Amino acid sequence: MILTEAEAKKKFCPHGRATDQGDVPVSVNRRGRDADPDCKCLASECMAWRWEAYRRPEDRGGDRRGYCGAFGVPMESIV
Repeated sequence: MILTEAEAKKKFCPHGRATDQGDVPVSVNRRGRDADPDCKCLASECMAWRWEAYRRPEDRGGDRRGYCGAFGVPMESIV
């Protein structure tokens, strides 16, 4: 999925982890059924983030877009 940075930062990252404050350090990415708010996408602050190189920002409404490179190149970027 190709997103702007602002859109990406609202998404849950399956690789993100948060540490409980209790005596036993346990890293989690979900608390119950909800994603931990500290486990959101970091966008360009993450080493896996890749900027879309196939289209100019002007062709997409002016905003620069990218995607999570940890899962390969999105098909919408290739087609």
